Amino acid sequence: SHTGQLVAIALADPGFVVGVDIEEESRVTAFAAIARIAATPGERCRLAGVPDRDRCAALTLLWTIKEAALKAT
Repeated sequence: SHTGQLVAIALADPGFVVGVDIEEESRVTAFAAIARIAATPGERCRLAGVPDRDRCAALTLLWTIKEAALKAT
C-alpha cells in the first residue's frame, strides 16, 4: 500500500492472509463524509466521543483498519 511518500508492506508465512493500508491524515478530511456511510453505528458513536483534536487520527485509524481487513479478504 502507498500514499504520498509513505509505503507499507506486509510479510507473512504462506497460508496466512494479511491486509495492510496506510493513509496520510491530510487526506482524511474527505473521509469524514465517507465515515457517515461506511462506519457502523457503533463506530460512529465512538468517533463522536473522540475529542475534536484527536478525531482526524481516530478516523485515520478506523479507515486504515477497515481497508486493511478488506484487502486481506
